[in-house]
Amino acid sequence: MSGDSTRSPLGFLAIQVDIHRPPGDPFNCRTWSFPLIHELVEDSGEAKIVTKDPYDDDLLAHFVRAGISLAERGAVGLITSCGFLALAQDRYV
Repeated sequence: MSGDSTRSPLGFLAIQVDIHRPPGDPFNCRTWSFPLIHELVEDSGEAKIVTKDPYDDDLLAHFVRAGISLAERGAVGLITSCGFLALAQDRYV
């Protein structure tokens, strides 16, 4: 976590990928002027996310559980940096 610890944190849904996250990337705590908390989404490797097939309900359930966990830890909003997840956005509403 970084930033002002008296402010409510933003929650980051992290997929299982090992990439460099420099300042400016949403996953990097130094990007934000307020606290950021992370939750690693179970079973969310690249092969599950970067695919031509629709996401199955089990994968989406992992994201929902991770979001609930972040909310329970005090997150006031949720973000991710994975644009591929836009393919399932209509299923989250």
